Amino acid sequence: MYYYAKSPTNYAFKIQITGGFNHRIVHASRCYPGSVHDLTILRESELLYYTEENVQIIDDKAYIGEQYVITPRKKPRGGQLAAEDKDFNRSISSERAVIEN
Repeated sequence: MYYYAKSPTNYAFKIQITGGFNHRIVHASRCYPGSVHDLTILRESELLYYTEENVQIIDDKAYIGEQYVITPRKKPRGGQLAAEDKDFNRSISSERAVIEN
């Protein structure tokens, strides 16, 4: 089901694992084919039902636009990021790196 030699997007499967800052797994999704977008997995996992003002998710740019999901700020078309936006992105990346590693 998750492997099809003629399609480069189906060589893998995806599982979304959510961890807390205490380095404990708090949620794991079911397996999806590699071609499914990360945002689709998040929406189907029902993890968003548990988010609110004081319980938020830090993630990458694939999740821009979701409520209570903190993502890095994108560079405007033809422009540059302000210094405070770069600092914000750096802090988000350092927080995510701890969990991803």
